[in-house]
Amino acid sequence: MGWIAFVPLCLCLIAIVSLQFIAPHRQVKHFGFALYTISTTQSMEPFLKAHDLVAIKSTSFSDVQMGDVIAFRVDVAMNGRTRSVVVVHQVVEVVGVDSARLLRTQGMNRRTNPNPDPELITQDNFVGQMAWQSRFLGNLIVFMQHPLGIFTIIFNTVCLILFTKVYKSIQNIKE
Repeated sequence: MGWIAFVPLCLCLIAIVSLQFIAPHRQVKHFGFALYTISTTQSMEPFLKAHDLVAIKSTSFSDVQMGDVIAFRVDVAMNGRTRSVVVVHQVVEVVGVDSARLLRTQGMNRRTNPNPDPELITQDNFVGQMAWQSRFLGNLIVFMQHPLGIFTIIFNTVCLILFTKVYKSIQNIKE
C-alpha cells in the first residue's frame, strides 16, 4: 500500500528536478512556485547556501514586511551584455507607503554584505516571497548538470530496467 503513495511522489519529484535541469536559468513554475537555484554567492549564508533550491511564491508587494526573504530582478553587466538576474535577499526596511512603497534589502551574511543593497526594490522588479528551500534538491540539480550526474542517471535507469526484466523472468519461472 505504501508504494501507491510513493510512486506518484517520486514521479512529481522527478518531473520538478527534470524541468529545473532542462532550464536552470529560467523561471520554471511548479504548483504556483517559481524555483531557483542559489548561485555561488555567500550573501545569504548560513541561511541559504550555494546551490540551494528556493521556491518563490508570487505574493502581493504590499504584503511584504521587514524581515521577509524576497526575490527580485536586477540588471547586471556580464561580458559586455546586460542580463537580468534574480537575487534573493532579506527585507531590512520598508520605505514609503501604498504606491510609493519601496523595499531596502540586504544579504543576511553581514561579513560579506555589511551594508544594505544600494538600490531600492520597486513593485516592478519584485518577483515574490521565499516560501521554502531545499539543500538536497538544489545539490541534486547541480549534480545532474554535470557529465557524471548524467551518466549516473542513465546507468541507474538501465540497471532499474534490467532488474525489472530479470525479476519478471524469475516470477514467470516460479509460476
